[in-house]
Amino acid sequence: MNRKRLLLPIAICALAAGWIHNLSSTDTDTAKRVIGQTARVGIEEVAMEFVARVDTGAATTSLHAEEVRVANEMVDFVVFNRDGSRVPLRLPLARMGTVRNSGGSKERVFVEMTLNHEGESKRVMVNLNNRARLSYPLLLGRNWLMDDYLVDVSREPETPARAADGQNQRLQSLARQ
Repeated sequence: MNRKRLLLPIAICALAAGWIHNLSSTDTDTAKRVIGQTARVGIEEVAMEFVARVDTGAATTSLHAEEVRVANEMVDFVVFNRDGSRVPLRLPLARMGTVRNSGGSKERVFVEMTLNHEGESKRVMVNLNNRARLSYPLLLGRNWLMDDYLVDVSREPETPARAADGQNQRLQSLARQ
């Protein structure tokens, strides 16, 4: 009888210790990369690099685009980089959808694009929006962050800087494919 009384508290302690360990550290956390408030991200389809704002409150990634036209399930639009260069682009329409923000809601065009950060590429849904009045032409939403990144807002913001020649060449060759 005494043995049973001793085993029960030991078993409870062992289970609790395992539960606490699982709360403090998971296998998926160790595989995730840490990112700050901003990040340099290349968009392979346009062979351009952007300093993007990381926004955990945004469901989807958003890119500044002008002259957006949808016809025959294709989207034509123009993207600008920080040097003022224009890149016209034509991609398949992924979907039309409503995006809500503090200013209300608006119908937006969505396309799929491949974003590259520090050599890792990820294909995500991107909504096209006129972000000309905003500081960052590219906003990274939860759909880009999910499963791969943890956000640490105490990290120093990344600043606009030209990508290394190798990164520019890689983005340009991917855009030509």
